[in-house]
Amino acid sequence: MFLFPMIAAAGAATQPLPPATEADMRCFMAMLYSVGGVDEKEKDKRYGLLAASSYFVGRLDGQVAEADWTGHIRRIGSQTGFFKGIDAEVASCALRAGKAMQFAGTAAQNAAEAEQGRGRQ
Repeated sequence: MFLFPMIAAAGAATQPLPPATEADMRCFMAMLYSVGGVDEKEKDKRYGLLAASSYFVGRLDGQVAEADWTGHIRRIGSQTGFFKGIDAEVASCALRAGKAMQFAGTAAQNAAEAEQGRGRQ
């Protein structure tokens, strides 16, 4: 089930986003820190949106162009007031970092499952 149905219906296959770099991770952290200075309820909403964006980057890798992701984040931001002051470049960095985090999570899960499989033998 998709949180953002408009993403699920997004366009044709494109080239995947490049792997996240250390600079991308710094952008991601800057984006997280940028949500400071708001009440806790608003902060939770912004973190939720960022987490959802990161999830979909991993899920739809290669199906949606990076420019489409950046545009989508900016549209949500303008409609909801989330990520005020975040420019397209930082949003793009955050998406690449989210993708890297998705792959890291998958690798960790695969390793845990492999370890459990060895324990059963």
